[in-house]
Amino acid sequence: MPYEPSGGYRIDHDRNQREHRERLYWLTLASGVINAVMVPLHLAELETAFVGPLIGGVIGSLLVAGMKGSTDGYFRSLVDTGLSWMAFGLGLAMLLLWIDSNTSLMDRLVPGFDRLAGNSLLLALVLGLLFHAGYAFAYMRDRLPFGGDDVAQ
Repeated sequence: MPYEPSGGYRIDHDRNQREHRERLYWLTLASGVINAVMVPLHLAELETAFVGPLIGGVIGSLLVAGMKGSTDGYFRSLVDTGLSWMAFGLGLAMLLLWIDSNTSLMDRLVPGFDRLAGNSLLLALVLGLLFHAGYAFAYMRDRLPFGGDDVAQ
């Protein structure tokens, strides 16, 4: 029997890419849920064995969002929305850190600001949460019947 390179085992590259993109959408949403769980765990100072993999998942999601890789334009638009929300949060945090946090006005505007200002991991988790919230907002907006463009349906 002669060898036929296109016979028998065929790889559907388009289907594989579609499935990869769908995994990226859902993994980014799942890491947002993990990020939301990590904030109260960190505030409660719970140090357990599963905190490391959870933070690793959030970090991995943010790193993947920062790389183009084999993503499509729709994923990039979701990431752009998330990054816009995160940039807004970072700008607001920088403004609040620049203002004297010992004033009574700052204590009234942002309760617990001293804890946020003195804890860089908490600030990073909150910024990551803002990214995931913006990403999820854009994702859900496109899937609701009255949402944005009918790109994802």
